Amino acid sequence: MQTIQLSIIDAQNDFLDLPESYCPIIPTGNLAETRYKPSMMVAGSHEDCLRIAQFIDQAGNHLSRIELFMDTHQVLDMDHYGFWIKADGSSLTNPTRITLIDVESGTYLPRMQHKLPYIIEYLKALPSVGADAIYVWPEHCIWGTFGHNIHTDSYRDWE
Repeated sequence: MQTIQLSIIDAQNDFLDLPESYCPIIPTGNLAETRYKPSMMVAGSHEDCLRIAQFIDQAGNHLSRIELFMDTHQVLDMDHYGFWIKADGSSLTNPTRITLIDVESGTYLPRMQHKLPYIIEYLKALPSVGADAIYVWPEHCIWGTFGHNIHTDSYRDWE
C-alpha cells in the first residue's frame, strides 16, 4: 500500500483570508471586544486550507504522517514593527528590510537601546548562514493567540 507524508506550512489564521464566520470576537482590553482580523492575509489561502482538509479526508489511511510547520513569534520580536524605530523616532508601518549598514548608520534602531550591541552582532553573523538582512513585518502568529492557531478545517478530523 502506498503511503503519503503530508507537510503543511504556515496554515495559520494570521496568514489566511478567512471569511467573517471564521473570525471570532476577541477581547481587546478594558472590557472591549473586536472581531479578529488576520494580520498578513494571503489571497486564496482559506480555500487552499479547505482543499487540504478535503485531501486529508479523501486520502484517509494512505496518509502515513502529517507534519505542521508553524510560524511562531513573541510579542517583542526583532521581526516585528514594534521592536524598531526610524532615525526620526517614528514607528515602522510597512514591511522593511533592515541591514547592518541601516543599523550602524542609525536609519533603523531597536526601541530598547540596550539591545543594539546584540542586534549588531546578530546582523554581522547573517552572512555565515547566507543572509544579509532581517525582514520586519506586522505582529503575526503570536504564541497563544488565535492568529497563531492552525486553520480549523485543516485539522478537524486528524485524531
